[in-house]
Amino acid sequence: METKKKLFIGELIDSIKSFDYYKEVYKQSIARAFKYFSILILLYAIVATIVSINETNKVLNSSKSFIESEIKSIRYSEGTLEVDDNEKKSYLNDKVIIDTSIDNLDEYSSDFILVKDKFRITLEGKKFDFKYNDFINQEFDKQTLIEALDIKNYIFGIIVITLLMSYIVLFISTMLDVLVISLIGFIISSIVGNNSFRFKNIFCIAVHSITLSVVMGMIYFIINTFTGFEVKYFSTMYTSLATIYMITAILLIRSEKNKDNT
Repeated sequence: METKKKLFIGELIDSIKSFDYYKEVYKQSIARAFKYFSILILLYAIVATIVSINETNKVLNSSKSFIESEIKSIRYSEGTLEVDDNEKKSYLNDKVIIDTSIDNLDEYSSDFILVKDKFRITLEGKKFDFKYNDFINQEFDKQTLIEALDIKNYIFGIIVITLLMSYIVLFISTMLDVLVISLIGFIISSIVGNNSFRFKNIFCIAVHSITLSVVMGMIYFIINTFTGFEVKYFSTMYTSLATIYMITAILLIRSEKNKDNT
C-alpha cells in the first residue's frame, strides 16, 4: 500500500535524519521515488546554475575591464584576429595569453591562449584547440566585443542552457550512483533478508539514501567554486555515505520484519 504523501522538503529532511522513515520509503512506488529523485536533482541543478552564472558574470566583467583598459584595438575578420598591432598581452597572471603575431599555440603554456587564427583551452592538463572561424563568422571590433561580453544581453538563454545541461549531467551521474548503491543493497538484502526484498524496494531506499550525499555535494560545489577548497576522495565519501544509509535502512527494516514474525 502506498504511504501517505509528504511535501518534498519533508521527504528530504526525513531521508537525512530519520532511519525510521525508510520503513515508509520501502513501500513506495518506483514512480514516487523517481519524482522525489527528479526534484532533488532539479534543486542541485538550480544551485549549480546560480553559482555558475555568478562566476561567469565575474569573468565576463573582468574581461570587459581588461579589454577596456589594457587593449586599444581589436579587429577580427575572415578567421584572423589582430590585437593592438599584434602586441603580446597577458591577463590573470599569465593564465591568459594573447599574441596575434604568431599562429603556433605551442609558444606558450598558459590555460587560455589566443593567437592569429586559433585558440587553446587547457583543462585539467588536457589541451583543446579550436579555429576562430569554426565558431565566428562575423567581423567584430573592440566595441562589438565589449557589448558581446555583457551577460545581460543573453542572460535568459544562458540560464536555460546552463540549467538544462546541469540537470542532464547531474541526473545521469547521480542515477548511476543510485543504481550501483541499489546493486550493493540488493546483494546485502539477499544475504540478510532471505530474499524478502524486491529490487523495487531496494531502488526506492537507494534514491532516498543518496539525499545527504547530494546535499553535501551541493555545499561542496559552492565552497569549491568560491574558494577553490578541495576535499581529497570526496567522491568516495559521497558513495560510502549513501551506502551506509542503504545498509542501515535494510537492517532496520529486516529487524522490524523479524519482530512482526515472532
